[in-house]
Order: sequence, then structure tokens, then C-alpha cells
Amino acid sequence: MFQVEWTKKASNQRVDILKFWIKHNHSETYSKKIFAETLVAEQLLKGNPLIGTVTDLDQVRRILILRNFSIFYTIENHSIKILAFYDNHQNPDEIII
Repeated sequence: MFQVEWTKKASNQRVDILKFWIKHNHSETYSKKIFAETLVAEQLLKGNPLIGTVTDLDQVRRILILRNFSIFYTIENHSIKILAFYDNHQNPDEIII
């Protein structure tokens, strides 16, 4: 089984997105749902690291969370490195991986 490792940048992106939705919705409900689905995705990746879609970036794959969020990751040895957590409502040109 693979281990999942979040980069500092990806972790910060996730926190920023969760905070945005709490503020936007005046509730933690949606952010809790995003977080829970992120944990489900992590478990899927641990057992099936090739499940993500191949991107144009070298060795980077993407998995969708709730159709509105993307996790970008690479596979290194027996580790899955999360590079970015992205809200798909944002401009795709602004994605930083």
C-alpha cells in the first residue's frame, strides 16, 4: 500500500479553499464534506495510485473531488505526493503546481 504525503503548498491550498467555503456559505457543512471526500480520495489513491487522469505535466496525475476540486499528484516509489489542491471554479491559467 502507498503512503500519501501532502506538500506544504497543497496543504495550504486545501486550508484556504475550506476557509473560503466556510466564509462564503456561512457554514462549515460544505467544507466538512470537501474534507471528508478528500480523505476518501486519499484512501483510493493508496490502493490504486494510477486511478487519476494523466495531465499534460510530466508524471502528474489528477483526481476529482466532488467534481469541483482537483488533487494533482505524482507517484514516487511507494509514495503519493500531493502537489496541489485546486478549486475548479478558478481560472485554469492560475493553477500552481
